[in-house]
Amino acid sequence: MTGLEQAFLECLALSWRVGWLILSLLVLRLPLLRLTGPRWCFALWLLVAGALVVPIRAPLSIFRPGLDRFFSLPVPSAEPVTPSQSSTSSAATLAPAVEAPARAESPADESSDVVSLPAVDGNPSQNAWISGLALFWLVGTIGLVGLRLMAAARLHRRLARSGTAPADAALVAAVASGCEELGLRTVPAIVITPLVTSPALCGILRPRLLFPVGFAAQLSPDELRWVILHELAHLRRRDLLSHSLLQLACAIHWFNPLVWVAARLARQDGEMACDDFVLRHARPTDPAAYGRALLSVLGALRAPSRLPATLGIVENKRQLLTRITMISSHRPPTLRRTLTGAVLLSLFALIGYTEEPKAAPAGPATAGKVPAVTRMTDAEMHAYHQAQIVERDRWAASAKVVLRAIGTPGGVPVALFDVNDEPWLVKQGSDLVTSSVTTIDVQNARVITTSPRNQAQRTYDLTEPRAVKFPDFTPQHIESLLSPNNQEKGRPRIPYEVTQAWGVINRDGKEAILLNYLRSGYLLGIHTGTQAPSLTTGFLFDRQLTQRFRERYNAFAASLNAEQREAFAGGTQAVIRLDAPAEQRRDSAARAKAQMEKRDAVIAALTPEQRKLYDAWIGSGQR
Repeated sequence: MTGLEQAFLECLALSWRVGWLILSLLVLRLPLLRLTGPRWCFALWLLVAGALVVPIRAPLSIFRPGLDRFFSLPVPSAEPVTPSQSSTSSAATLAPAVEAPARAESPADESSDVVSLPAVDGNPSQNAWISGLALFWLVGTIGLVGLRLMAAARLHRRLARSGTAPADAALVAAVASGCEELGLRTVPAIVITPLVTSPALCGILRPRLLFPVGFAAQLSPDELRWVILHELAHLRRRDLLSHSLLQLACAIHWFNPLVWVAARLARQDGEMACDDFVLRHARPTDPAAYGRALLSVLGALRAPSRLPATLGIVENKRQLLTRITMISSHRPPTLRRTLTGAVLLSLFALIGYTEEPKAAPAGPATAGKVPAVTRMTDAEMHAYHQAQIVERDRWAASAKVVLRAIGTPGGVPVALFDVNDEPWLVKQGSDLVTSSVTTIDVQNARVITTSPRNQAQRTYDLTEPRAVKFPDFTPQHIESLLSPNNQEKGRPRIPYEVTQAWGVINRDGKEAILLNYLRSGYLLGIHTGTQAPSLTTGFLFDRQLTQRFRERYNAFAASLNAEQREAFAGGTQAVIRLDAPAEQRRDSAARAKAQMEKRDAVIAALTPEQRKLYDAWIGSGQR
């Protein structure tokens, strides 16, 4: 998965997660305005915008697991999918696909130690969808950011071309007095321009106050003072920077309508927070006079200014009534209101800026690279194997093994055991605990196993039989299973759901799964080491398959003359030792290439009859 796709999936999960915070704030907004005041509501909106923009989260495990399960969005994983996980089999049916057994290997293949690692990838159609959506998201984000930047640049060019009228002395004095009143050290530049119809603030790095032509003459000195204090409060509070953060969140999460709603409400709450700031810092405080000043500005307007990258005193006439109502009921901050706002802000920060600590990776492997192999010393390797043997022997000594049933499905003797109340199906050559099944005596209802270490034998008698109906295989069914033309290559995959749920399936359910695989010609067994048992599959008719393979190989070899037989036999894959020096590996590879060319030449020159025998031999080993 590419970096763009990974970024898109993380953005999608982040948008979903923070969307719950936006919904909760939408529900609590009106009560919070009355309880804590607009400044705390605006601070919460800014915290949400920051959570949408900043992907970094602090690890916190105190209360995260429950929240993460609730807030998490199930998106496609960026990790490779293993073959067992990519299986589409259902845990409800637990029915295996009827596939061919493992390929029988020729003697030449057994001598090769060249190992190939198959590339594992996810669902191609799913990856194509993710790639397309990720590209669409990137184009939308870049487009919105570009439009914002172009609008700001266009405003500055229009201001430079439109020309400015000189500001009168009363306006300059009022701005200087307002800066002193609010504690601003630098007086912003004053621009008289016809581009605006009401006072506005623009410029994050170089702030400028924009006034319409003749605006100061339309207001009384007291009303002009309140208007200037409002715009300077935007400057003191750095509201232009705050609204830029909101616009960036909208650009990144443009596909989420909740983010656009949050940005619009945050702008309204920001205006009310600015009003609250003016009333808390101005001298003397007169909410009624401030409200009358807003009404005077509204009466002098033809239409509110809608210039980008600016903040005006009146941008929406509909919201002005709400602002005046808030101003008329203004209350100075109290300890209770401050503590309530601080607690809510801390709670939103804990939810939005923390995550459950991630588990350390199982190994040092990195994407696209094969992890380095740490070689053990001979003493460490010996100690490791001895510990494995001791653990295996300890488990084998405590295992309770009981023979439950014996049958001959398809003429192959099969035995059903219970190992610690877990059903196991075995045939001759299968592993049972730490021994190998050497004899299944159907007539005498017993099974003999032999330990590979000390050749000790153990006999299991059918003392507690279980009523089991083994499947019947007709000769035609067995022939179809042995035929490569009707089967897919490779062994059947055990459904991922089966391996995950195996520990919670009861004994009868496990037996039904084993017999279901057996009906399809496969023996679902359990391989047990020192760790938990794992499921494996084997082909029931391995002997028939091996015999057919050898018979067809002998028939093909008999059709070759002496020269062909010598060239073909000498063309098997040579052994290339991976731990040999580089020069030796190159020589071995060159010899192997020359030998394979000889073999390919023999195959290319086969007669039609020989080719038919060759194809039959190769076809019998495609499992």
